Amino acid sequence: MITNPVSSSGKSTSSVLNIVDKSLGDVGKNGSPKGVTVFKVDSPHGPNGKYNYNHTNINSTLYKDNKIYQSLNHKPVSNTVYNAAKNMDDIAKVAKVGGRALAVAAVVMDGKDIYDSYKADGNKVGKNTVTTAAGVAGNWAGGVAGAKVGAMGGAAIGTAICPGLGTAIGGFVGGLVGGIAGALGGRAAGEGIAKAAYR
Repeated sequence: MITNPVSSSGKSTSSVLNIVDKSLGDVGKNGSPKGVTVFKVDSPHGPNGKYNYNHTNINSTLYKDNKIYQSLNHKPVSNTVYNAAKNMDDIAKVAKVGGRALAVAAVVMDGKDIYDSYKADGNKVGKNTVTTAAGVAGNWAGGVAGAKVGAMGGAAIGTAICPGLGTAIGGFVGGLVGGIAGALGGRAAGEGIAKAAYR
């Protein structure tokens, strides 16, 4: 889980981004772990200005044998990375709205493809219409399945490389790549099945 922390007073804490592993930590009343912060992006802080720069922090008690993870403690980050981390909530909201807009555009374009195929069949449901409709169905089904499998695989690989941060990045990249591959494969499979049925 990724959060942009705010103190009880409503003011930002020194951390602008937290990645929390919800499978760790003390068990709450509901029987589930409360979660533990595994990675943070912090603004300058520390006694006597020791960390007087934007930097990353890790929970150094975790993954002690993972050199990549341990090396991320107090690493400087650029202002660009810091500002992106600080505005992650807003970036996520924009991406969500943009994703919905792209999904609507995709549905409209798929509808146009089916309509064009219908016209090509002489204003009736024929081989072109069925093939295109099957391809569209395969595209959507494959995309969803591919994204899920890709996200799970990417998260597992990311966790093996660098728990916490690697999990989040791996899950995102894996979901994106898996979704694209699944959509392309699903469309090809759907069209192939439809063409075979019309022989």
